[in-house]
Amino acid sequence: MASPLCAHVDDTFGPHAVNCRGNFDFTLLFEESILAISPLALLLLVAPFRIFHLLKKRVKVSSSPLLPLKL
Repeated sequence: MASPLCAHVDDTFGPHAVNCRGNFDFTLLFEESILAISPLALLLLVAPFRIFHLLKKRVKVSSSPLLPLKL
């Protein structure tokens, strides 16, 4: 179980959890904001451009009755 000091440290933004878990961990706020939210935000910004680009490209697979089974 985490100590009250660790719970207080996890609410700070700093990347290093000082005096908590052997000084070898990120704070939870840092993990959630930088390591989780940032990549997802980047993906959500880039995805519409990639989808638009792919919709403009010519189809390279010929249609056949077996195509739904292959997917």
